[in-house]
Formats: sequence, structure tokens, C-alpha cells
Amino acid sequence: ISPDHLERHKNIKNYIKIKSKIFFAQNGSDYSYINSRNKYSKFIKNIFKSLKLKSKLISVNKSSCNFLLKKINNKYFKSEGNIENLAFAYKIVKNLKVSNQIIIKALNKFKGLPHRQEIIFSNKKLLCINDSKATSFDACLQSLSNYDKIYWIVGGIPKYQDHFYLKKVKKKILKAYIVGKNISFFKRQINKNIPYTVSKNIRNAVNKIYKDLKLSENSKRTILLSPAAASFDQFSNFENRGTYFRDLIIKRFKQGLNV
Repeated sequence: ISPDHLERHKNIKNYIKIKSKIFFAQNGSDYSYINSRNKYSKFIKNIFKSLKLKSKLISVNKSSCNFLLKKINNKYFKSEGNIENLAFAYKIVKNLKVSNQIIIKALNKFKGLPHRQEIIFSNKKLLCINDSKATSFDACLQSLSNYDKIYWIVGGIPKYQDHFYLKKVKKKILKAYIVGKNISFFKRQINKNIPYTVSKNIRNAVNKIYKDLKLSENSKRTILLSPAAASFDQFSNFENRGTYFRDLIIKRFKQGLNV
């Protein structure tokens, strides 16, 4: 759990209560899984105690799957978010008595999901990532932490009470390209932390990055669409935004840039 939809729920405690309701539809033969490292988990556990959860509660720690990471070769498990997802998946399938041999085989075939740190182009000099699903800064931070030499496309409709904390990742970002209709919000959040330019839309951002790439140093760079905002100012949904970006990248960089 991370802060989201607070314009509707007013505060994080209300949001946690709503999210927790699904567990109380379970019975004694069911299982509940909770992230033991998440800072909001203590609130959920208090709710479980007060309302007497019927299902069997299993705590999940992402370090439990470290041994798996040593046995698989899959670029999608470089990110903290997917490692966390893997820890949950591993706990669940082991509870269903699935063997490690089958699990490892499946993990090596895993190709990720569209719009969630989706790799749409990669070679020795350039990596292009579609992370349109990142509609809050907390979600976006996983991508910013995961890559280097980033040209970051950011913007849209910011989430209520969202705040950017860029201190730990600002050295990874070469430049931000602000898109969408809420320019002033993103300028305030980025402020003097990193260089930025106002692009207004994704097409302009890609064109500007194209020009900046020609002038950049000869080392691998990352073009990252991770907007940290909802898409509804310019797109019907995050899928539409991600598909639009993917098509631009394919057209511009697979056909028009010798990298």
C-alpha cells in the first residue's frame, strides 16, 4: 500500500481501511498475504486484530526470494517492484506445493506486463521503458531507482497530496521533460533538483530527447516514460498513453536513429 486516491478517501488511514475490506470476505480455509516490510502494514495488522480476521495470515518479505534471483536470468527481475511481486508469487505457489524447478522455469520465461516498466527497445547504447502505469510518485520512484542516465518524461494530472522526493535518485536523471496540462505543479516538485524542460506533450518530449541524444556522451542512456500522474488530461487512460509512447519510440528510434 502507498498513498493513492486520497482526494476520495481524505487520508491514508481511510484508504487502508477500504483496501483491507477484501480480506474480511474470506473464511477459515483461505489465505491472506501481507508485505511485512511495508510501513503501512502495522495499520492493516491492527485492523485484522480488531475485526478478527478469519483467513490464515502469511507475512511476505522480499528477501525470501533472494536465492531465486541467483538461479534465474531475466532482466525483468532487476527492479525492486518486480522482486517484491516475485516474493508474493513465490509464497503463494509454494503454499500450493509447486516445485522450485517449475517455478524457476516459469520465471525465466516471464516477459512482464504492458505499461509496467515495459522494455520496448534495448541495445548497447539505449534503453526505452514504458512505465505509463506509474500514476503516482511512489510508483514512479521504482523506475527512477532502477535505471541510470535517464531522460524522464513526467506529467499529467497529479495525485492529491502527492509529493516528489528526488534526493536519492536525482543523480540518475539527466533531464526531465514535463508534459500535460499541470506544468506548474511539476516545475515546483522538480524545482532545482534536476534540469528540466517543458515539452507539453509526449511527442514533443520524444523529439527533444532525440535532439539531446545526439549531443550526449557515448554511453548507455534510458528514455523513461514514468509520468507520476494520471493520464486523463491528454489520454483516455494510462494504457492509451503507454501505447502512444510505444508507437512513437518504435517509429523514431527503431527506424530513425542509428544507435
